[in-house]
Amino acid sequence: MTISTIADAVARKMLEVPDIKPDFSTGPAKAGMTLVNQILGIGTIIGIVAFIAAACLLMFAGLDSRNKTRAWVALGVAGVGAAVLGSIVAMMTFFGNIDLF
Repeated sequence: MTISTIADAVARKMLEVPDIKPDFSTGPAKAGMTLVNQILGIGTIIGIVAFIAAACLLMFAGLDSRNKTRAWVALGVAGVGAAVLGSIVAMMTFFGNIDLF
């Protein structure tokens, strides 16, 4: 046994911490979580499309320097947004067993 395992066991014994497990198996909770997951999934798709559109603007459109700066900002925001929303959807689907569609 390591020190942290012993300390954790002693703390649980002395404090008597209950094991709290949320229950998302009820109908409204499951429906709400599925709806949130679908909204986040659609947001991820929109973020990916915006990322592709901003990249195409940078590659193929003859933008002046001001609009090119705006396109770079849009590209970064769309990329980060798609990555964040996609990771939230993946975690909800993988860890929470929540159906996407």
